[in-house]
Amino acid sequence: MKMLFFGTGAADWNIKDRVDGQFHRRLTSVLLNDDLMIDCSTETPDFFETNDVELGNVDNILITHTHRDHYSPAAISQIFHDGSVTVNAEERSLGKLKAELSCSVEGLKLFESKRIGEYDVIAVIANHSVQDPCEQPVNYIISRGDKTIFWGCDSGWIHNLSWHEIRRHKFDLMVFDGTLGDLDGDNRIFEHNNLNMIREIVATMKREEIIKPGGKLMISHMSKYAHGTHEELQKLMDEIGVIVAYDGMEIEF
Repeated sequence: MKMLFFGTGAADWNIKDRVDGQFHRRLTSVLLNDDLMIDCSTETPDFFETNDVELGNVDNILITHTHRDHYSPAAISQIFHDGSVTVNAEERSLGKLKAELSCSVEGLKLFESKRIGEYDVIAVIANHSVQDPCEQPVNYIISRGDKTIFWGCDSGWIHNLSWHEIRRHKFDLMVFDGTLGDLDGDNRIFEHNNLNMIREIVATMKREEIIKPGGKLMISHMSKYAHGTHEELQKLMDEIGVIVAYDGMEIEF
């Protein structure tokens, strides 16, 4: 399996501020193999305008939550103008999605496996919030054949109920929310991870043997203002064996 990162930034990145030749992160979204997208933001179409990516096989999108940096009806319509894609999300957000999208929309129940294309998908509770109190942001456990991944953006710390589901699996790839750096007293830790939280989560995944031998651990969704350069962040994460994602990175596992 493989994952291509369309964008790796948190909501404080803005494509209008991009300067040619300078490092930039688009808002977070990815492509799993060539047929399953996770999130589609206002900036996702920009990736296809500047990169040669074939999307003809994409028939499903998983939406984690409806913040604009993860979900854009306009972007979905622009990319899949013929309505040939199905958007999948936790069932409490279906009313909003059906009202805003012209394509097919389907729901997932928390902690229940659902077959989506070639994948078995489980939505678990994300430690994150949106304006609508009825909507539940989610992370995803995704399996195909003998390969399993965990997608953990956006979320701060792992919700206890989600942990009990996660520990039932062994993962080839785990991608965690890496929004915050080592800033002290940042109140965003209640819905995003700082680097100390990443260190604790990674240590636990290794000790509990949740990650398979040879499995990959990564972070994405980095804030523009909470980190140093990409190289500085990668040097810090090298100490615990974590790969820092960047736009255009493709990783096989």
